[in-house]
Amino acid sequence: LPANGAYTYDTTPALSVNALAQTKWYRFTVYQEGNCETNDGFVSPDVTTTSWSVPAAQVLPYDDGYHWCAKAIDAAGNESPWSETRAFTVTFQNLPKFAATTADTTPAFSWYAVSSAKGYLLEVVPVVEIGNTATHEYTVYLGVVTSHTIPNIKALDPGKYQWRLRVYSAAGSSESPWRELVILPPAPVLASPANGLVQSISLPVDLSWNAAAGAARYEVQVDNSSYFTSPEIKEKFTDGPETTMQIEVGLTIPTRYYWRIRAINYLGNPGAWSAARYFTLKAP
Repeated sequence: LPANGAYTYDTTPALSVNALAQTKWYRFTVYQEGNCETNDGFVSPDVTTTSWSVPAAQVLPYDDGYHWCAKAIDAAGNESPWSETRAFTVTFQNLPKFAATTADTTPAFSWYAVSSAKGYLLEVVPVVEIGNTATHEYTVYLGVVTSHTIPNIKALDPGKYQWRLRVYSAAGSSESPWRELVILPPAPVLASPANGLVQSISLPVDLSWNAAAGAARYEVQVDNSSYFTSPEIKEKFTDGPETTMQIEVGLTIPTRYYWRIRAINYLGNPGAWSAARYFTLKAP
């Protein structure tokens, strides 16, 4: 421990390995640049235990991109190669987790209390990249608290964001790393055909719905079951955020069909399904 890709709020984290036979000492190293061989970070003394904690004098600043590894040394001084390298992040952020997705446009943020903190600054900003339609930024200074929920009047647009915290104390301030957060598109609202429509002619059937914020395309399902267990029509648009679809084949007469839509953002993350409607096809 820590596992590869782990997050910890401990600025003097403990590193541990599994015991090896005929080993008298273990050596650990923590670094951000370089590699295990160059010893560009903190190197432990040789210890007889299978764990070592970064000393308080070498406290790790809040940041990502930390790496660690270890080696074994026998009684004769023979050293093993360095172990595999693992990465970890030191941050006082708690929730949302890294790269979380949520349909909540007023998400709650939480963090671990930092000793001697006098207040925190929360920053939530859109990621600038092609396809991201999010434009809303949110910044707020908070007192000595460990959570905050964005109010309804400041709701975020669907899209990709990054967020971080700055903590203030008598000694100055420090920042957490940036952490990604994706707000999913809302469920589309169906437009036509009206629910329960009986279509007394054969195909085609025209479906339409209202655009959902943040949608890059939509997924359409049409099934003769309201459970959508084996849809007759299941299609993802790939050529843009069209809000209409014409079904020309694949449906039988006479049959009742249920249909629903969900939005998919530019990252490929789907939002919630719309409420389902149904229509019935019958012979003229």
